[in-house]
Amino acid sequence: MGYFSKIATALALLGCASAAPAADAVATLEILGHISPKCSIDLQDSTIVRELTDGPGSEQVGLSVDCNQRLVVNLRSQNGGFLHESGHRDSGSPGFISLLPYTATFEVDASGASPVTFRSDEMIAGASGSIGVAPYAARGELVLNWSPEKPLIGGAYNDVIEIRVSGEGETGSSPI
Repeated sequence: MGYFSKIATALALLGCASAAPAADAVATLEILGHISPKCSIDLQDSTIVRELTDGPGSEQVGLSVDCNQRLVVNLRSQNGGFLHESGHRDSGSPGFISLLPYTATFEVDASGASPVTFRSDEMIAGASGSIGVAPYAARGELVLNWSPEKPLIGGAYNDVIEIRVSGEGETGSSPI
């Protein structure tokens, strides 16, 4: 085969090769990720001792919360109010009370957060509400307010409040 014949054959082969459509190669990459849901709460004080009077009163407890989901708070009251040491909801003495109801407001200092308020009698079975945001390392407080309708019978009063915060993941609780 002569020189020009070889070139002609090579050009013909190249022409055939370039005239055929090239096969495409396709690869697909799916990217998945996950971050574990978390929600936690810490209280500045776990016990409050105060002198009650027959007049209105208020107490607040500082707290910190950290949640990577919209926070839901559940408040549960052991007694449904400050209950006299006798354990009787009726004082047995006309004109006096032995169960002092209160309201509890859970507030968080986070942009867009709404306070959640419940009456102590609602909290016996547990009362839940959303603050509407996911608070990242936020501070807040639980505020208790009361106003006796009648004078209190003398003696000690107590209640235990369980505060449970959650998103869709972990929960943390802290009785006060």
